[in-house]
Amino acid sequence: IEYDQNQLLFTFAGQHNIRNYVDEINEKYKQISKDKLYFEPCSKSLLELVYDKLQKNSSMKSSKNMFHELNVTSSPVADVNNVSSRKRKKSVKEKNELQLINSTKQGIEQTLIALLRWPTLPNRNSSIYDFMKNNLKLFEDEYQLFNEMKANLFLKHCESLWKKLDKLYIIKQGKWTSTPALLDANYNKDITDRDTKTKLKQFVNQCDPELLWTFLREWLDWMERRLCDDKSHALLQLADQYNLFHFLEKDALNATPVKILETFPDEIKLSQTGDAYRIVAHQYKTVLDNSSVF
Repeated sequence: IEYDQNQLLFTFAGQHNIRNYVDEINEKYKQISKDKLYFEPCSKSLLELVYDKLQKNSSMKSSKNMFHELNVTSSPVADVNNVSSRKRKKSVKEKNELQLINSTKQGIEQTLIALLRWPTLPNRNSSIYDFMKNNLKLFEDEYQLFNEMKANLFLKHCESLWKKLDKLYIIKQGKWTSTPALLDANYNKDITDRDTKTKLKQFVNQCDPELLWTFLREWLDWMERRLCDDKSHALLQLADQYNLFHFLEKDALNATPVKILETFPDEIKLSQTGDAYRIVAHQYKTVLDNSSVF
């Protein structure tokens, strides 16, 4: 059975949609495998290899695009042009890297959709590259990254790859540390107490990085769902009295275990939601900047 490309073009409802596909595939497989899951994590070394190839491929593409600008003569004007050229080269490299990450991520997303629709789940140890190219007939830029790793990356790694590619894409976009533009001002008051700010930064440093990333994504999603179009005037008026901890615990968390909130400062009010998120997000960005993204 082969799927035509047009059958796989979807409008996604966001991360939760893909997570649902993963959960349903695992449940479908458990019925025939004595509760064994279809997906399993990639090793850290394998994920680092994927990241290295992403950077290498985007750099090669950028070099080709900017090749004609390397023959700049030495002169005062040329020096200025050189600086401008380097800035453009960096911009092109970042753009190419983002496009490659997005294309590869979309390829994995289409593969996950196809797996759930397949009458019988394919062997989980089948090559991702071969399945994407030969069975799904995806566009080349959606599977080319896996060509040199087809002996190591299998369908069982799709979930792990998607999580990392999705995270990398969001980070490279550079918008994730900001709160929603439509967040009501009543939920966006500054945290002025220095000790509380310190506690939030310590909270970040004490959390597992991957768990914290999931928490941040759910926190942001919760703000967009509940605090950007809030019709409850009573809640708005009492935002200074309610503790943020309670709302995060009862309403925001889905994939994140509640235990992550064990060290979250309980004195922060609902009215300080936006600033609390920014402090945590920027501290997490500092952690990422000092380590490998993957």
